[in-house]
Amino acid sequence: MNELAKRQSMVSIRGGTELWIDEDRVQDLEKALQNSNNKFIKISGQLVNVFEVLGVFSVEAIEERQRRKNGEWKCQKGKWHEKFKICECKDTYEVTATVQGIGEIKYQKDR
Repeated sequence: MNELAKRQSMVSIRGGTELWIDEDRVQDLEKALQNSNNKFIKISGQLVNVFEVLGVFSVEAIEERQRRKNGEWKCQKGKWHEKFKICECKDTYEVTATVQGIGEIKYQKDR
């Protein structure tokens, strides 16, 4: 039986350490970090000083950071481009059509 992996978020710790936690545990972690009585908390089995936590980030935020580090940039259309490459994205809109025998399909059309 195939199981899908749980979505995760990354906890960034001062000094470059990255701890990964299941996304369903993020709210509990945020509460623990906001509790002023906590000096240390356990994250993925590691005891961490709450003042050393830089943030909790989604996979999408980490991917964007990596793309930017690699020199890529995102245009106004939301598409990523290689360093120094000029955006040639066309202005498009989504069209929904019903095809007999297939059903509803969606596609992009140039303006």
